[in-house]
Amino acid sequence: MGPKKPEIEYIHLRRIFELRKAKDPPQEYTEAYECLRKLAQGAMKKGPFTVTNGKTAPHIAASGDPRDFLSYAPYWWPEEKNGKVNYVRRDGKRNPDCKLVQDQSQLEGLAENLTYLCLGYYLLGKPEYGNHAVSLIDAFFVNDKTKMNPHVEYGQVVRGANNPTGKGRAEGIISTRFLARVVNVLPLLQDHEAYTAVSQPVRAWFSDYLRWLLESSIGKKEAATKNNHYTFYLVQTTSIQQFLQPENRDGVRSIENYFNVTLPKQVDPNTGNQPLEANRTKPFHYLEFNLHAALFLGELAIDAGCNVYSHHQLIPLATTYMVGCCKPDMKEDMTEGVRTVEIVKSRYGDTNDSCYTNFLENARRCKDAENLSGPKHAIARLWFYHENGQQCSPSTSSSSSSSSSSNGSHHHKGSRTKAFLNKLLHRNK
Repeated sequence: MGPKKPEIEYIHLRRIFELRKAKDPPQEYTEAYECLRKLAQGAMKKGPFTVTNGKTAPHIAASGDPRDFLSYAPYWWPEEKNGKVNYVRRDGKRNPDCKLVQDQSQLEGLAENLTYLCLGYYLLGKPEYGNHAVSLIDAFFVNDKTKMNPHVEYGQVVRGANNPTGKGRAEGIISTRFLARVVNVLPLLQDHEAYTAVSQPVRAWFSDYLRWLLESSIGKKEAATKNNHYTFYLVQTTSIQQFLQPENRDGVRSIENYFNVTLPKQVDPNTGNQPLEANRTKPFHYLEFNLHAALFLGELAIDAGCNVYSHHQLIPLATTYMVGCCKPDMKEDMTEGVRTVEIVKSRYGDTNDSCYTNFLENARRCKDAENLSGPKHAIARLWFYHENGQQCSPSTSSSSSSSSSSNGSHHHKGSRTKAFLNKLLHRNK
């Protein structure tokens, strides 16, 4: 079966910058560099990726435009009644014919291979990686015949007689979460000559898409959800805001609001349970899925100069609850939670009973351990940035005094971060 593709996580660009500045990679990164080289070389043979690729009727959006992103609601199944075929929901049971439309897999392929190419160009100094990355960007965002239209009006469509318009649902926005990975790595191409030709059209595309996310009826409906859909909605909006205007604090304020207002509603402060995720057919998956998105936001905030972890204890509480859900007879894949636990452990330290360490050791010995192998997982150490080795102890409760002191220190770190990003994006020229 082979290793699974990892879920997106935030890539710390300043860590990538520090590695290139060092020229010769530290010895402990030798394997990660070699894995990156293999992945980038493989990506040279991939693509182009487009939402128009191989698209034929009837698997085209109801608009008739093949450039409109289309995905089908995964847990909906056909049932014939009175001569009509309606679709009904069966949570946790994925309809295999959703694969008849490939827009989401095309986007995921773009984001994955673009990551390898951008990192390979920036860290390995191979212009050809940058050239191919630009060609992939052009096909997906610039070329009039193949570019995706900047909206998701036809995401997670429920098919059948009960949806005669063929319109999508707000839930469809989660199908495009990998766009957050795209904007995360694009700054690594900033000094590539070929990228200058597509830079402005790409920025215009993401500006239009962000406007749609914030102002469309579907976008507003997704923004009003309370579970993992809202968290991943923020992953997209804040990532794009940081890409378009890193000096603007709107995205950071949204993340702070999530940690201060939304997360306390998602996580039970007494148990760490996430009721909206735990009541699903695959509770471990969804508990991890929402936490993973929250960590993406937390890591992004660090690069923007704001450590939201320093006075919030719900993340380790929820992680401990999630780890406790792993049972010997569990049918779900516990390796899905490894990166989440690794990040939480690095930020907060382990629990008193070492449950994070024990979970990671068990995951590497479980029946699905193969999912953690391979170069796609090995390169994650390249970008993880540990803020001066500081940890936020899970046993430490927040206080107004600690919040005040951390805000002051993070303002100073924010200045350093902004200077780094300015240098990376060549804004000091």
